[in-house]
Amino acid sequence: MRSPTWALLLASSALVSADVTTDKQTAASWEESGTCAYYFDNFGKQSPLTETCVKYCEGQNDHGYAQCDVAAYKDIDIPNENSLSILKDEDGDSFVPCSCICENADAEKLIQELLDTVIKGLEKLDEVICAVTVETFKTIAEVGMDFIPGTIELKAAARLVKGAKSFVENGLDAASYFDNWVGKACGIPEWNFDITDMFGDLSGAPNSLGTSIGCKKKNKSSCKKMDPVPDPPKSKKPEKPSQTDKEPPKEDAPPASKSPDKPASKSSSSPAPTSSGSDSCKRDSGCRDTTPCSIKYPDKGGDLEGAVDLIGLFQRDISPASQNRSPRRALLEDRSIEKRTDRKSGKPCSKSPGNEKFVLQSDPFDQNGELDDNVDSYGYSKQNDYCDWSWQGGTVQIKGNKYHSEHVMEWQTVTDFWAKMQIKFGTTQFDSPDPSNPGQVDFCTYWINSWGRDDKAIKFSIDNGPDLTPWQHIARAYPSTKVHQQEMIRLQSNINAPAKANLFTDTIPFIWNLKTMLTYTKTNRNKVLERMRLLIGARTYLLSPKVSTIFKDQKERMGEIIDKLDSEMENHPYVGTDAAGNPVTYKAWKKQGLLDEWNKHMDKKWDDATAKFKKTIDKFGKELKKVHCEKKKGKKMSKGDKEFCGRLVEVSRQYNGVSTFARPW
Repeated sequence: MRSPTWALLLASSALVSADVTTDKQTAASWEESGTCAYYFDNFGKQSPLTETCVKYCEGQNDHGYAQCDVAAYKDIDIPNENSLSILKDEDGDSFVPCSCICENADAEKLIQELLDTVIKGLEKLDEVICAVTVETFKTIAEVGMDFIPGTIELKAAARLVKGAKSFVENGLDAASYFDNWVGKACGIPEWNFDITDMFGDLSGAPNSLGTSIGCKKKNKSSCKKMDPVPDPPKSKKPEKPSQTDKEPPKEDAPPASKSPDKPASKSSSSPAPTSSGSDSCKRDSGCRDTTPCSIKYPDKGGDLEGAVDLIGLFQRDISPASQNRSPRRALLEDRSIEKRTDRKSGKPCSKSPGNEKFVLQSDPFDQNGELDDNVDSYGYSKQNDYCDWSWQGGTVQIKGNKYHSEHVMEWQTVTDFWAKMQIKFGTTQFDSPDPSNPGQVDFCTYWINSWGRDDKAIKFSIDNGPDLTPWQHIARAYPSTKVHQQEMIRLQSNINAPAKANLFTDTIPFIWNLKTMLTYTKTNRNKVLERMRLLIGARTYLLSPKVSTIFKDQKERMGEIIDKLDSEMENHPYVGTDAAGNPVTYKAWKKQGLLDEWNKHMDKKWDDATAKFKKTIDKFGKELKKVHCEKKKGKKMSKGDKEFCGRLVEVSRQYNGVSTFARPW
């Protein structure tokens, strides 16, 4: 198929200057030309090359960013199109260049009309469907489309698939699908998973689960052709979650040359393991010869603040029994690239009408590969090993271990503070700062309108520092490429996320998805053991002297800037414009005692995290002990069970080896 002329020109050797060597340098030139990257094999990847349109569109008559236009590659088999010059980024991922599209009022109106038409053609997401929607998404993320339990959940999945395919055919994206359809219909303002990945899973599901309602555009040729997706071939033994998630072959099973023992869940007869006793398998060192210490399918460490558990999905896909991996999933599981963007961001006002899309973000920061070699690195000496508990806290990265760059205090802790202020003050306690819109407003409206929206906010200096907007002052208190770089350190990827990150996430009470983990206690016990080790590693990291000091300094520094802004903003009223474009001075902010609120917020954040740590270890440890290690009348405990229970005792010993998990401040 003939490629579009502009795409061939963009992909020519003139696209990147010969002296440009990094993605960031390339991105800087693309911000001027309005060029962006389309990762055709990894759609949804974020890199400096995918963020260029934001800056470019800022200079296009104040038009905001709309999208990176990939339409020119519609129906083109990019990897096999010889006339295309496929480029690679620093990670080795392939992409082709595209043009940025900036917002346009007329175009936005047409898109909204199309969106309304598509939604009208879909079945309504009623209360029954909405009630299971979130759990259905989690199930899909964890174990894939094949294992959706229950009639209602399957019905929900079918509607969600039908909707996703309809959106794709009509050129509507994941954000429209989740924000304007599912989120709006079900009253869900935010999603704690990667919506692009989920959108890809839904739109790529077999046709037996759902098909598109068809093209609703006036120009039918502009709709995407939807090829039929067949059901995956059936294996001799269909996979089920409980079978798929078992170690393949079961890692704690006895050697094949011996007579097989019965499954642990039906054969435990020895007493529950304790830290004392003569059985050599009550401590792990006596069990290594029979059960390998190396974790065969380890958690890789996802991004992610608020992440749902994606490991079930990955483990299912990489199992030798699985023959039906999609190219996107295969790519994800085979790569060990740190999934982080250049900035941290959050939406603290998602529950405030009119302010749902307000974003509070950090300054850019270095990813793991950009940190100096001598930056302190933390984690287990053997990252993926059931037996080794030795801890690394030095400057040398251990070969073969995977790391993330780490800020210590999660950015979500900052955005959560403002979200909690919105909840605390309710909806009608403040006089509107906007003289053209008098009346009572909620906290977020008062806060944002007083301090100024985004780049239109007033700039001023604090303590003889640079002139910055209030939002930039907050960002400057957080580690970045600009300031506090000495606080950036390394932490092993699967300890960092989700174990450490989700300790400070309010929406996930047991670090990982509870339903999945309870299933794993019966069907994939070594996975639970592995994750308990990772969580204990997160505690070890947070209690390390240097890490504890960094956390304390960051908490106090952020509190100090919030306190200064609380006072300074009384002297810097925001100046906006009225409908005619004339300047209008808003009412100045009134001091709210934010420092005291911040300190109480941080105390609770830490206390909640330590309580969550204890609750998670206690719950899953108790479940594992009950299922696999308690004496059952007339049942003999297999050697594999004894070995597993010995390791569980070691987890308990490590857990109880630290008497306090005290606040760093």
